[in-house]
Amino acid sequence: MAALQHALSTITRLPFEPLVTAPLLLVLLKGPENVREKLIGLLKTTPGLRNIELNTVISVLKGLLAYGVVSYTNSFFNNFALNRFRLTKDGTSWNWPNEIVLITGGSSGFGKLMTEKLASKVKKVVVLDVQSPPKEFENSMSCCSSSIKRLILIKTFRPKNRLL
Repeated sequence: MAALQHALSTITRLPFEPLVTAPLLLVLLKGPENVREKLIGLLKTTPGLRNIELNTVISVLKGLLAYGVVSYTNSFFNNFALNRFRLTKDGTSWNWPNEIVLITGGSSGFGKLMTEKLASKVKKVVVLDVQSPPKEFENSMSCCSSSIKRLILIKTFRPKNRLL
């Protein structure tokens, strides 16, 4: 059952793989005439695609290629950030129990959700928001009801005043 699920997940990802869509697009746009004709012939014999036009197929392949490239780029930068902005793996990653996190807008909405999730992982969570912090945050984390501009001014004009 697990092998079947793996096979199905691989097949469903194929249309979004740039290594699949780019060669198909290249063949349809610049390939030899005999290869292009075979590919178009395959499309014409596929049920549900008999009446599809070549321009439509090319547009769809361009969209799938763009989505695949953006997806891989996003994944690369996510992994880059999780690896402490290093291209090579040095054997260490984030040491969550010893990290200090500053969350702006952490008193409500998405920021509050992120604050709650990170509070169980990290050493200290600092919430900076223009709203007052929720009562459940008062004992478990540092909260400051202010704005980023004000904190920058405090740090600039009173450098000895530590916030943490």
